[in-house]
Parts: sequence; C-alpha cells; structure tokens
Amino acid sequence: MSDKVNTGNNMEDKKLIKNARKPEGKLGHEILDRMNKSHETMARWGVSHFNIDETDKILDIGCGGGKILNASLNK
Repeated sequence: MSDKVNTGNNMEDKKLIKNARKPEGKLGHEILDRMNKSHETMARWGVSHFNIDETDKILDIGCGGGKILNASLNK
C-alpha cells in the first residue's frame, strides 16, 4: 500500500492530504503556509478589485491560512 496519492497534478503524502481537511499541528502549519503561498498571486489580484469601507463586514469562506482576510482588512 502506497503512502502517496495522486492529486491530479502531484503525488502527495496521504498524511498531508488528510491533514489538509482540518490542519493541525506542525504538518497543519506547513499546509497553511503552502496554501497561502500557492494562492497569494490570485488572492492579491482579487483583493485589488475590492472597494472596502470601514463599515463593511467581510466573511472569509475560502481555504488557506487567512492571509486574504488579513490583506483585506489592511487595505
């Protein structure tokens, strides 16, 4: 039995994939860092199109470590 799974683009460690559902511990932090890095370019582009007012409320329902939400709040 293999410890790797094909995600479509890469062969990934099964523990990594399982932890991606609900990141926990050291591996969870690594997953969130990886998500933030891989989504950053598109996320910055998206946030650049927001017109956020001080009274607006933002609901972040995306995946990752919250970097988009932080960027939105600091815009």
